[in-house]
Amino acid sequence: MTSRFKLHREDIPEKLYRVHYPDSTTTYDKEDGFLAAYQIDPKDLAPTPGALLAYVERLRKGSSDFSGRYITTFGSKTHALRWARKLQRDHQYPKDSVQVMTIRPMKYKRTPWVASVAAILGDQGHGLEYSADEYLFFRKIARNLIVATEDI
Repeated sequence: MTSRFKLHREDIPEKLYRVHYPDSTTTYDKEDGFLAAYQIDPKDLAPTPGALLAYVERLRKGSSDFSGRYITTFGSKTHALRWARKLQRDHQYPKDSVQVMTIRPMKYKRTPWVASVAAILGDQGHGLEYSADEYLFFRKIARNLIVATEDI
């Protein structure tokens, strides 16, 4: 699986942070980890640049209630915590129903398919200041990569 947006192993941050909340279209299972809402046949090719850009544009508009092949993560724990608190406040989720999970992507033996949102946006700049530390996993984050969970 190749794509011009797939990061090389050395470019993937040591830790990433996933915000999980009750209405997320990305499912989380304590045994399996995260699974993107829209699953495709494993034989399908990596996402096209156009499909990635369309997905990121929807994220930039603040939409989070659509199915996709990707799982959004943050490179900054501060950004993840801020986003988690905003979700909890805006949706009035009960205490401890939103979590920030710490992920160590390089625990994979093979390099996971991870893309930088900033690289996808390129010089378009739409919300670039908000997405400089956002990363997309393609299809799955295995449970063994999640090393800590913090309730909000």
